[in-house]
Amino acid sequence: MAATVCLQISYIFSLYNQDVVEDIINISEVTKRIIEDEKWIRSDLRSGRPIQTKPVLKVKLLSDMTPQELDSIRKLPTNKDTFNLPAARKMGIGTTTGEIVSQLAQDYLLAAGFPLNMHTLDSLWHLSDSIIHHPHQFLLYDKDTVMISSVGDLESHTPDYVSKFMPIGTKGLQYLQIKVDIPMSHFLRHQL
Repeated sequence: MAATVCLQISYIFSLYNQDVVEDIINISEVTKRIIEDEKWIRSDLRSGRPIQTKPVLKVKLLSDMTPQELDSIRKLPTNKDTFNLPAARKMGIGTTTGEIVSQLAQDYLLAAGFPLNMHTLDSLWHLSDSIIHHPHQFLLYDKDTVMISSVGDLESHTPDYVSKFMPIGTKGLQYLQIKVDIPMSHFLRHQL
């Protein structure tokens, strides 16, 4: 009898641990997405456009461009805003070209006086329909990894998940981190 109970408890903990792993993956993906959404909102505010959380980015191959479009590209200054992608990957700025370009956009917004808005980020987290809303906290750190701002409803000093530092921009001036509690009570309610 005692062995059966121990096996059942072990099985429940195994299911809970798997649920935690799935939650962490989901938290990581949602966090990346809402950082992008928050960046687009700041970009819209900077440009004076109506705020959109689903921006449209048009990409065109050089071979599909008209002669006028090609001429306009050739007129762009080439000595400014060049970036070494392999070096950026080694520095942990991003793994894909898209992530690195996104970080460059963060640099432009910071330089233009539009820093990361932690309250907007937290609101986007709460509005996300693809995540279980566990107690969480977003923390913003400076270049010396000293916390400069935080927002969220996390009360625990020992959260179940602490993300690695995510750079905001390419210059290493700011980093974002999320801490989340993933309580077993939520898991057990969904198992019953």
